[in-house]
Amino acid sequence: MRRIQASSHTYFCCLLMVFAAALFLRAYRIGEIPDIVHIDEAGLACNAWCLANYGVDMYLNEMPVYPENFGGGQSPLYTYLAVLLVKAVGKGPLSLTLLRLPGLFSSMLVVVFGTVLISMVYENRKATLTGALLLAFCPYFIMHGRYALDCNLMLGCSTVALCLLVRYIRTGKPSHLIAYSAAFGMVMYSYALSYFVVPIFLCLITLYLLW
Repeated sequence: MRRIQASSHTYFCCLLMVFAAALFLRAYRIGEIPDIVHIDEAGLACNAWCLANYGVDMYLNEMPVYPENFGGGQSPLYTYLAVLLVKAVGKGPLSLTLLRLPGLFSSMLVVVFGTVLISMVYENRKATLTGALLLAFCPYFIMHGRYALDCNLMLGCSTVALCLLVRYIRTGKPSHLIAYSAAFGMVMYSYALSYFVVPIFLCLITLYLLW
């Protein structure tokens, strides 16, 4: 019994260390690395600052459902999360650190809920730790949390939605059905590509479960 408890403590300590390392790699000097501003970041910053202070985007659209960016639209979830941050803690010019925080949060959702998802699917501690390490240290997943791009939220939101979907499949509880349905609804606000991906995926997974 003591060996089992010690093994469990070691396992959870390893996971916590991986999560802490993942957070450090994404948060360290986030306002300075990368040291360039992507054009979509610039447009998102302008829209968020204008909406927070004047209630219009940079093209003077009042509280738009789909804000305009340079040469096109921009998915609303990241913009309005940035607006909330500006209203809550932002003062004066909008800093890159503040602007990139929703992306950092989304990236950590991928690490944490991705690890939970792997654990539920494989039910194996070695597989779970391996997956957690890949999610924490893979360069793509690190940079995913360091750019303020509206599309980056789709990965975080969809990881949470998939995790909740697997939980519902396992339990069949109505509350879990509502939770994963709401999560996929949130995915629809994260990136326009999800307008096509989510309905097709949900139709296919429903047919598979019925079969």
